[in-house]
Order: sequence, then structure tokens, then C-alpha cells
Amino acid sequence: MSIVETIKARRTVRAFRSDPIADDVVNELLEAATWAPSHFNAQPWEFALIGRQTRDQLRPIFRDMLENGPLKNPEVPEDKKAMMRAFMQDFGGAPVMLAVSCPPATIPSDIVDYPLATGAAIQNLLLAAWERNIGGVWLSIGQHPAVKAALGVPEAHSVIGVLPLGYFDAAPPALPRTPAADKLKRLP
Repeated sequence: MSIVETIKARRTVRAFRSDPIADDVVNELLEAATWAPSHFNAQPWEFALIGRQTRDQLRPIFRDMLENGPLKNPEVPEDKKAMMRAFMQDFGGAPVMLAVSCPPATIPSDIVDYPLATGAAIQNLLLAAWERNIGGVWLSIGQHPAVKAALGVPEAHSVIGVLPLGYFDAAPPALPRTPAADKLKRLP
């Protein structure tokens, strides 16, 4: 599969089988992540493998975030709310969870670059996972102070993503995409 085919095939997965992901495979995914571009090759990303105790701390925080956010929103369809309720019980049963963070910027350009480079590392990791039939979901819950505390991330650092990962039975269908031409502005 070409890289463009992998990009287009990748889906967000929120229900996982209990099959473990071997440590060497997790390490391969992390290695793929480290090949992301970064300003002056700063490589600002930091990874944490989330164990059971930390996961148990994150679950009620995540549940509270959903119950006081999208689950209260009357505009969110009931089928999506049901999916969120199932997922929030234990992050879809993902056998592996990672947190990806970055340190605070030391120069003005890194204010933008550090989070973006770390996001590129996450994309690399998710694409490498997909290539191995491992799905994942990129949760943006890391700026919640209780999440940062549970992860042991210093206050000045940014948690760019919490990633439940696992093998899955069925990939969700592709959602429609806005054509790139509709997002393109041509400058003189």
C-alpha cells in the first residue's frame, strides 16, 4: 500500500480486541513517530506508555469531561452519545495507551513548532499502526490539569495526544472530506 493509500485508508477506531500488542511492535510505532519533521530537528516529542494504575486515574476524568461536554449537548446525535458512553468505560478496551507531549518553547518559533511537530509524530505513529492492522484514536484531553497530573507531565508542558491503540475487528467507514480545491487560496 502506498503512503497516500495508507493515509486515505486510516480510520479512527474506538473499539478494540483484547489481543496484546507486542513490545517490539510498540517500539516500532514509536520509532516511526520519531521520523516526523521538526524545526531545526528539535524532535520535541516525549512518549509515555500508560499503565493500568494511570489508566484507572484517567477513566473518571475522561468520563467527567464527556458527561459535562458533548454528552450534555442536545445537538450531538444519540447514536454518537451511545458510542461515547461505551468508549469512556475503558477507552474502548485498548490494550495499549500512549501519551505524547512536548516541552515548552524556548524560542518564539517553537511556540508553534513544538506542538505541530509532536502532532506530526502522532500522525506517523497512527499511520505505522494502521499499516500493522492496529487502530487508534487521538484524544485531545491532555490539557485538563487532572490529566496532566495523572500523566506526571509538568504544568508548562503540553500533552498533544492520548492514544488508545489496539487490534480491531472492523474499521469504520470513511467520512466525507472537503476537496482540497475548496480549501485552496491562490495568491498572486
